[in-house]
Amino acid sequence: MLRLDEKEEFSADGMRQNLASTDRKKIHYWYTINDVRKRGDMMYRLIQKAVNYMEDHMIEHINYENVARYIGMSSYEFHRTFSLMTNMTVNTYIRNRRLALAGAELQQTKVSVSDIAYKYGYETPESFSKAFSRFHGVTPKQAKVHGTPLRMFNPLHIKVEFEGGSVIDYRIERKEKQQFIAKVKSFPNEIIGNPEESGIAKFWQACHRENSIEPIRNLRPEGKRDLYGLSNASKRNTQMFDYGIGVIID
Repeated sequence: MLRLDEKEEFSADGMRQNLASTDRKKIHYWYTINDVRKRGDMMYRLIQKAVNYMEDHMIEHINYENVARYIGMSSYEFHRTFSLMTNMTVNTYIRNRRLALAGAELQQTKVSVSDIAYKYGYETPESFSKAFSRFHGVTPKQAKVHGTPLRMFNPLHIKVEFEGGSVIDYRIERKEKQQFIAKVKSFPNEIIGNPEESGIAKFWQACHRENSIEPIRNLRPEGKRDLYGLSNASKRNTQMFDYGIGVIID
């Protein structure tokens, strides 16, 4: 069981509030770890709901107060939570999305700069031009020229991932030379040490999906069909290394 600090005060809906009146009844909760995760998941869903609302109303007059009202949070709590989760303010997100959309529209259509400025909430073409130049590094007029490089700022998608946090027993052994039967594929050296690279994981998935590993495993007797991930050392002056999935030979 995890008990939240008794100094923390919560309303009945579980959202943290600053109780202004001392004569209001204070409600304290006991939470299991699962309860805390559920409430965290609820918060992520609320922020994604807010992002979706902003995307649907991007060319309308909106700010963080409008968005907070839509998802049922106080302006202060929403502004604080969004900033902590995304490392940017709500208004910064809206501004960057508008400028990115404006850049794409300028380059792909014949709409005038002034019309684009008013469409995306700027009072004058001059104020739009200044903000546009700071974001894209070029003027709106230059953005009209096909091939001018512009900056993208894609819609935000909230994801929750838990990694690590578990104890794993392991030992390292030095083995004599061994032989394997394996399905082998070459990979570029650049993926080594890159936690975002999924090429090898996809290789495993493809082998299982195509059932290309079972024939290799079936070459071995029962009890000796364990699969191994095998990698040769990266060789000097080469840009690739071999990775295999296979079984050991006695």
